[in-house]
Amino acid sequence: MNVAMQKTPVERVELVYEQMAAALKAGDWTRIAELDLDCRLFVDEAMYATGDEAVALRASLERLLALYASLLQGCKAERDATAQELTKLNKSNQAAKVYQLFA
Repeated sequence: MNVAMQKTPVERVELVYEQMAAALKAGDWTRIAELDLDCRLFVDEAMYATGDEAVALRASLERLLALYASLLQGCKAERDATAQELTKLNKSNQAAKVYQLFA
């Protein structure tokens, strides 16, 4: 994993932020899910940070949290669009069945 190769916790969080932002822009939900697992590890690691590292890590994690808010909005929009498509498909299938009954 590319993220794990970074030296400091702050560098790892910043890298995953950049990768997650790029995945969000590309709509790559599979990659976002992978990166989310990395984020969980970083949060666990952040619990043990001290001193200046803790302050820098907190700032990076807050930035990541803001990105998560955007991810949530993107997920909701994607969910709504998919639900709308499924509704249209269901209506089309129902109309086709009615047509076949009378054909």
